Amino acid sequence: MQLLVTLFSSLILMSTNVQSSKHDDLYDAIDQMDDVTTMSFSKSMLDGIDLDFDINEKLENVEGDFKKITFTVIGDDFPKNADRVETILIKEFHQLQSEKDNEGHFYMFTDTKGKNISELLFYLKRPGGSSFLISLEGDMILTKNEDE
Repeated sequence: MQLLVTLFSSLILMSTNVQSSKHDDLYDAIDQMDDVTTMSFSKSMLDGIDLDFDINEKLENVEGDFKKITFTVIGDDFPKNADRVETILIKEFHQLQSEKDNEGHFYMFTDTKGKNISELLFYLKRPGGSSFLISLEGDMILTKNEDE
């Protein structure tokens, strides 16, 4: 029984480390970039999120508590910075949505595939202009809207 408890605890810790390392890798890379401004707001807000999204022509909802919002502006003087952030997001996070138009490329990501998420990210990569990354961290649930 003790072996089972130890194994389960190890799996939980490994899962937590993987999720936080994605976030840490992203923001460690951003911290090394020039022409980037990052602002964050931390406060435990219960039921602070209730958002509906049209994801691949299916209405989905994210709701729950958030603890931190981070807003990052990637200046247009170093376009490779925007490319680097895009590469990290695509490689490390679960992509929910991707839309491209004349204004740029919009992405929506979560930290993990599934219903329970701890980070929701929005990224707008604009060619020839500043790009924007918004990260919401907390305890959130992604569900399909049942009203369809």
